[in-house]
Amino acid sequence: MQLPNISETGEMIVDNCLRTGQQIAVVANAIAIAISKNLTPSEENILGNLIAQVGATLLSIAAIDEVSSSSDESQTSPSANPETTKQKQSDTKPQNKNTLQNNL
Repeated sequence: MQLPNISETGEMIVDNCLRTGQQIAVVANAIAIAISKNLTPSEENILGNLIAQVGATLLSIAAIDEVSSSSDESQTSPSANPETTKQKQSDTKPQNKNTLQNNL
C-alpha cells in the first residue's frame, strides 16, 4: 500500500474533515491531549514551544509570499501607472473640518 505524501494528506484532511474553525480547534486539542499523555511537563514545554515556533514561521512565510504576490500583481496592473497613483492619493486626502461637519 502506498501512502500519500504529506501535502496530499493535508489537503485531504482540510477538504474532507476540517471545514470550520471549530472543527480544526477540536482536532488540535485532541492531538495535544493525546501527545501529552506520554510526556513529562518539561517535554510538553519543549514540544509546545517547537510547534509554536513552526507555526509562527509558517505565518511569516505566508505573509511574505502574500506581499510578494500582491506586489507582483500591482506591477503588472494598470493601477501601477504613476498618474493613476497620483490621482488616487489626491482622492484620499483628508477632508477639512467644515466639510466633515456639513456631512453630519
